[in-house]
Amino acid sequence: MEMDSSCTLNYLSVVPLASVVIGRFVFPIVFVVGVIGNMLILLALKAAAVTTKTSYFLIAMAVADLCFFFCVLPNHMISFPALTKLHSFIVFYIQSKMPLTALANWFSVASIWLAIAVTFERLLAIRKPLHAKLFFKKWHLISLITFIYVASFVSVSYIFFWLTPTEITVNRCNKTQTLLMLKPINETVHPMVHQYVSVSLKVAPHLTCTVPLILLIVLNSLLLHYLRQGRKMSQMVANVNPSRIMELRVTLIVVSIIGTFLICQTPSGVLYVWESMQMNATNSSRPDWFYTAVAVSNILVICGKAINFAVYCVSSSNFRSKIKRLFTVSKFSKAHSLMYNLKNYTNTTMTQVDSESEMMLSTRRSKDSYTMTKYELQKLNLTKANANNYATTTKFELAAK
Repeated sequence: MEMDSSCTLNYLSVVPLASVVIGRFVFPIVFVVGVIGNMLILLALKAAAVTTKTSYFLIAMAVADLCFFFCVLPNHMISFPALTKLHSFIVFYIQSKMPLTALANWFSVASIWLAIAVTFERLLAIRKPLHAKLFFKKWHLISLITFIYVASFVSVSYIFFWLTPTEITVNRCNKTQTLLMLKPINETVHPMVHQYVSVSLKVAPHLTCTVPLILLIVLNSLLLHYLRQGRKMSQMVANVNPSRIMELRVTLIVVSIIGTFLICQTPSGVLYVWESMQMNATNSSRPDWFYTAVAVSNILVICGKAINFAVYCVSSSNFRSKIKRLFTVSKFSKAHSLMYNLKNYTNTTMTQVDSESEMMLSTRRSKDSYTMTKYELQKLNLTKANANNYATTTKFELAAK
């Protein structure tokens, strides 16, 4: 007997169409490209002979982006009908939605502030090189990166408590069904937590989007301005300090990365701030276009994190050479391992052959030695016999006299 599909609640029906299309056809490609690209960025930056100050921030950004991809993965897996039919996956999706959303926002906010830090470091390196060398020590960089991660986590921690999984009972086709839904935290049961979430919803969007985006626009504009000045100066002056040229090249990479970051991040930030401003006590429903805009802006953010590898390759010939070196070293390592194993096998075989030859030679020498000893013994016995005969003859002659 087949079950009537109208009596079964389909979770996919409540997901916006734009989210379904993006989750099925766009996100899988972006996810694979983003994960592989950020892993290659990490390998290339860590394989450098000398780790620069900028590399610390770029490595931290790549780690944040890599973690971000895995945090948003379940949120897009809900777009596949085969998974929505699994009750266990639906339970996992509802229960993990807010924790994973909080973690995704944590890594996203950390990436924004790390972008600000690397932009400021480049700006200081161009304008005040001596100050940059004195201030940005290794322990300064590690402390700053740690502080950014901790502060970013605190700024989005309210998301863990914002919506909670709640069981509700519905009647469909004369049957009672128990469903899991996400509902805002109960003010009566948890008044302090509710107050904390309410304040955070008003303050957090400005701390995590408005202020960082404004800072990035200002700093990146200044960086681009000084980069143009540096290029004009390098064209006018014949003998330019090589370290100065290197600083300008690194700055160009940072400008390209942050520029792409701003283009992809700004629409999502604007929607996030607009939503927080429209939120009121009654929590009115949002228009349909808003959910479509959110789905498009979210995939734009993910695309921005995925194309970082392409931006690195286009803007830096040094990075391209590092990537080539990684694959070359990998192939060389395999060839070297094969040659090493072949050499060991050859040496082992030759050792066995040499041992057998030595054994045969030793055996032959032993036989020759045995033959010579027997011959010498016969000669010795003959000498003794002659000596005895000579002694006997001598005695006989003496007796006759």
